[in-house]
Amino acid sequence: MPKSTINGVWNKLDTFNPGFIRLLAADRELGHATALSDEQIASRCALSVTRIQQIYWLKSWDTVPYGDIKEFFSGCGFDLNKSRDVKFIMSKAINPSFKWKHLAASPSHRLFRQICKHHTL
Repeated sequence: MPKSTINGVWNKLDTFNPGFIRLLAADRELGHATALSDEQIASRCALSVTRIQQIYWLKSWDTVPYGDIKEFFSGCGFDLNKSRDVKFIMSKAINPSFKWKHLAASPSHRLFRQICKHHTL
């Protein structure tokens, strides 16, 4: 993968809006991904389901406190300190042909469509 043209954590956050990170939240086993529910995300971090839902409808991270950003990423299964996670997110952000199969197979697929429309992904 070529070196990212997006440098620095703050530029990455601007690129990885909350809805995008929410849509990528999945259990990944042997190349197969299963979308996480809001409840599963909440069980993996210190945020409530309501707070998670508030965050992923936002268009940017501007009004989200740092602690909530950190917890949201953690609940979605990502750590911006891990280059593997950043590379994964970057690969999806710059790949227009990325298949969102894990979302279509989820019981929450209608919600995911709304998030996509809201964030114009």
